Amino acid sequence: MKLTRAGTLYIVLTLLLGFAAVNTGNNLLYLLVSALLGFMAVSGLIGRYNLARLRVDFLPPPEIYA
Repeated sequence: MKLTRAGTLYIVLTLLLGFAAVNTGNNLLYLLVSALLGFMAVSGLIGRYNLARLRVDFLPPPEIYA
């Protein structure tokens, strides 16, 4: 799987906000970073759960014309 531009931006933004939270000690930034990390974790778990139940079948056409 490839990381999209939006996903890369999300990760970079989370890391920058995390650095800012540690640097300033601002509790609101800690709350925001923890929410962003929680959303990222839940998104990954739900995506993996949905793909685990996916079943792929190959159905050839009944007739083939040349």
